[in-house]
Amino acid sequence: MNELIFALNQEIKGQKPWVQFGISPFGVWRNQDKDPGGSPTRAGQTNYDDLFADVLLWMKNGWIDYLIPQLYWSMEHPLASYRKLADWWSNHSYNTNVYIGNGPYKIREDSDQAWKVPSELNTQVNYTRTFPQINGNAFFSAKSLYFKNQDIADLLKKEIYDKPTLPPSFAPKSASVIEIPVVFDVKTSLEKNSNQSGKTARSRYQICDGTGRK
Repeated sequence: MNELIFALNQEIKGQKPWVQFGISPFGVWRNQDKDPGGSPTRAGQTNYDDLFADVLLWMKNGWIDYLIPQLYWSMEHPLASYRKLADWWSNHSYNTNVYIGNGPYKIREDSDQAWKVPSELNTQVNYTRTFPQINGNAFFSAKSLYFKNQDIADLLKKEIYDKPTLPPSFAPKSASVIEIPVVFDVKTSLEKNSNQSGKTARSRYQICDGTGRK
């Protein structure tokens, strides 16, 4: 897996260094009982031990530009607390833009009663904003707010996103120049529309480079 992530980084940055390459992994790197450096959680699976994803290595080596750990638990979940995990990720960003992944798909659909409280999502976002090392939030999935739970979406807009929000700036690690396209030739051809009247004509334009190719 490490070789794959490194190869993807090299391929993307070699072709288009201005493109951001990021990963959205499971929300727990390792539990503390397996590694003293892990989070104070008791998750049933983890990135490192079960999913073969050493996301901290990818961040430390600069192989990814951003990370969106999926913290799809409530603030005080007994096995994997959003509060404790947000704390943990804020201390393990390694010069990588970290956005916390929130799980509105669980609203009113999960056995955890916290997801029945309308303010749960707002509480999570507000808590995330207390960490300067965390750059924002991402929500899975959008339809959970667009097509269901409109009251929660309205609450988010009223209390959290009442002003336009810009993503953090991104500076490529290597210099890159995006060349301005050059038009060498413009050719037009008239073609009759295929409707029954046969009276309407339209112009079709083709932009060609110096070799005459489209």
